Amino acid sequence: RYFKAEGYQIITLEKLDTLLRKVEYNHSLEGAGLHLGQKYLCITMDDGYYSNYELAYPLFQKYRVPASVFAITDFITEQQGLKKFTWEQAQEMDHSGWLKVYSHSADHIPVEEGTEEQFLSCMQKSEEVLADNLKEKRVKAMAYPNGQFTEKSQKLLEEDGYVLQFTIENGVITRKTSRNAIPRITVESGMDGRDVVRIIELAAENAFAAERVGK
Repeated sequence: RYFKAEGYQIITLEKLDTLLRKVEYNHSLEGAGLHLGQKYLCITMDDGYYSNYELAYPLFQKYRVPASVFAITDFITEQQGLKKFTWEQAQEMDHSGWLKVYSHSADHIPVEEGTEEQFLSCMQKSEEVLADNLKEKRVKAMAYPNGQFTEKSQKLLEEDGYVLQFTIENGVITRKTSRNAIPRITVESGMDGRDVVRIIELAAENAFAAERVGK
């Protein structure tokens, strides 16, 4: 509710992909029909906890805003660790259009704990499980376990068709942001809308200031 009141347009990852394509094609925000006054926001959650279904999903429906969850697919199938939503619940959320499910890998083993080829295989396994359980097409997006990535993993995933690779680096998207290392603002327990917007605006000020210096 606070984001909407502050003029933020909450969008899907599909919409984000479309906006980035426009910028890439036109080589500028203005040429893509975007302006600095426009404020876009993607809401994402990691791991696939049951609370995504029990608590968050009803709120996204109530306020009619889309969100995304990056799920650890093995943990859903085997119900490992803290309780996860089921595939039936994932189907319900995904088909509603308000909370779509993407990959956070099959086993949540960070890329640096093995080889990049092993990580790619794990991601491919996760995508196969997603495709088997969620029939609707989606943009190929993922979030790195623990936010860890390497240049080689970025390249391998890009070659495998991933158009959005999310990290946990603090920041906002600018025209120079790589699709293979998209930053996110971490929301901690106890924060309210005002707290989060303050962090977003500070990150944006720092990013655009750095971009101006780099020209």
